[in-house]
Amino acid sequence: MYQRLIHIISTGGRSFLPSLINLVVSALVVRSQSIDLWGEFVALTVSINLFVQVINWGHREPLIRSFTTSPNSISTNWFTSLWTRLCIIIIPLIYFLINTDDSTILVFILITLLLQSIVQSFETLIIFKQQFKTALMIDLIGGLLFGGWILIHTATLGIETLFLGLIIQFVFKAFAYLIITKNLLTKFSIKFSSTIIKENGVFFLIGLASFLNARIAILVVQYFSSKEVIGTFHVISIFLLQSKAIAAVLLIPISKYMYKLNRKSYTKLLKKMLLIGSITSLVLAIIIPIAIHLIYRIELTSSLLPALVIYILTGFIEVPIIYWLYKNKREKLVLTISYIGVVLHITLMMIFSNDLNIKSLIYVITSIKLIIASLFLFVYTKKSYVY
Repeated sequence: MYQRLIHIISTGGRSFLPSLINLVVSALVVRSQSIDLWGEFVALTVSINLFVQVINWGHREPLIRSFTTSPNSISTNWFTSLWTRLCIIIIPLIYFLINTDDSTILVFILITLLLQSIVQSFETLIIFKQQFKTALMIDLIGGLLFGGWILIHTATLGIETLFLGLIIQFVFKAFAYLIITKNLLTKFSIKFSSTIIKENGVFFLIGLASFLNARIAILVVQYFSSKEVIGTFHVISIFLLQSKAIAAVLLIPISKYMYKLNRKSYTKLLKKMLLIGSITSLVLAIIIPIAIHLIYRIELTSSLLPALVIYILTGFIEVPIIYWLYKNKREKLVLTISYIGVVLHITLMMIFSNDLNIKSLIYVITSIKLIIASLFLFVYTKKSYVY
């Protein structure tokens, strides 16, 4: 029981830690400099994260599967996947060459992109070895290094300084991950395989859909709003996304039993999640504006309360239904609904581009989340969609 609890804390902690680090770092930047600087940094790093997602190319599930079926070829398969996917870096290279005027920033962006892609590639080895506790400690130390770097340079903080801190964090994590997984990487090799691109395509689309649904609003808003709005919106988004993720964390202890439950049990679970979600979302919707005001000195209007409640509550609706759809092998249906959300984000952002302030942004993304949650509820109630 104790080991199981530690495992849940370790895996859940690694999910929440990046957002916690983001909260601390953003607070340091906003308090020492300005929300505009944080907004500028966010606009660049979110674009980097998008291209890292592309370079990852859905490698995790197929690679872990290959580790299980071919344990003697772990090193070869890992390096082949890494070198093949790194060829995709030509796409972000062209994009940033066209869209970045400052050559120094361009170098920092490309180094960060490369390091982050390599660091995320170690994730498959960590999962296979079940090294969650050690990885959590590495992630925590990496975050402390980044935060410490910012504290040392608060007086002269700028985009270059922030990128240097980020690079230091990724260099440390890459070497630390290499140390804890080196017994699996017994043979260095440089090989390429075009079949990886073909076979991982579906997993790439699923991963991209998940990333875009969480980040598309920030990706789009940077083209229509000021750095101040981008920075403020990102801060609010961190709180909202992590609040919404509570639903998934609550189901971790029973996740391995989810695929054995019948429809009646799922319906009971869904009702319980709605009850828990209603209370949780209301409490968090009250706490979030207070926390943002205390940490960032940013004032949010009370008129946002209904939107915050609904946004958080949608997570408690979607998560159990997604499990149900996966149980019935309807992954493509989940993917379709996810991309409907992406299209809605882009469309509505463009429609309201002339009046994108914090209030309108929150209500736009909440409306989209409500539509998506309603679609999931619709397909769950229609048995023809899942049988």
